[in-house]
Amino acid sequence: MLERLASTVFTNLAEVMLHFKGPTTEHDHKGGRAGPRYVREMVYPSQPIDPGPEREFSPDDEQIEAGILAVGEIAREFDWFSQIEDEHVLVSVVDANDLRFTVDLAKGEAKLTRGWDVSRPPTMILPVTRSNIAAMAQVLEDKFVTYEEMYRIFYVLAVPAARHMYSVPFLRQPGDKSWIGMDDFVHVVIPPTQPVTYDGRPIQIELTIVNVDGQWLVIPGLQGDPDARFELTLEDAARWYKFACYDLARVTSTGELLGVARQVADVTQKSMTYLRADHH
Repeated sequence: MLERLASTVFTNLAEVMLHFKGPTTEHDHKGGRAGPRYVREMVYPSQPIDPGPEREFSPDDEQIEAGILAVGEIAREFDWFSQIEDEHVLVSVVDANDLRFTVDLAKGEAKLTRGWDVSRPPTMILPVTRSNIAAMAQVLEDKFVTYEEMYRIFYVLAVPAARHMYSVPFLRQPGDKSWIGMDDFVHVVIPPTQPVTYDGRPIQIELTIVNVDGQWLVIPGLQGDPDARFELTLEDAARWYKFACYDLARVTSTGELLGVARQVADVTQKSMTYLRADHH
């Protein structure tokens, strides 16, 4: 009975996730023959994080700390801040001799700690500069975030956010994950709706995401000819992140899992702008 139910559930999930993505097999150039298209098993090697040596804060360090605290206080006044769930972020200020902080965010609450708290896995490791911190304060201080300002924020967060999405606990569980329909080579692009500059140069969010020997790698920029390319709006990117990092963690039944799968499939289907010729 349970085996029959499980089979039905996974059949339904596969139908939801794969109905628009073409064949489920592809030519394996490594083996020289046809093989499964989608990633079945995912590997997450243990990678201990070095918290670094203890640091005696200088007046300059304390000024940077005060700047981050100021950003947090302003951010609390925005509605979106209360929608952030259980983020444990390790921040490195790269142009301040790798000054390190831990930022914990959960439903409107924020905590800043000196150094890296590695007592639990981080949701992101975020390198920033002094100018990033100052720019964030400037963006938020007028209580209104323009599209250009929001795009710059997404630009800084894109790589660590994608790495978090591809390493959520749901994907780390053992078992066949091919029903999700995760290609092992995709491009993700968020084209700006208007010109956006960062440090004086035009920018566009572009990521190459590949699976090598079961391990997910997120690389800035576009490389090669992918299985598929997805072009997202900022809103779609935020929805994708919410589905992967927040909604899946709350799933308690197969019905809820199907619901999340349908929402992911809807965003994925409308955002797919390219499918390699051999996948049609």
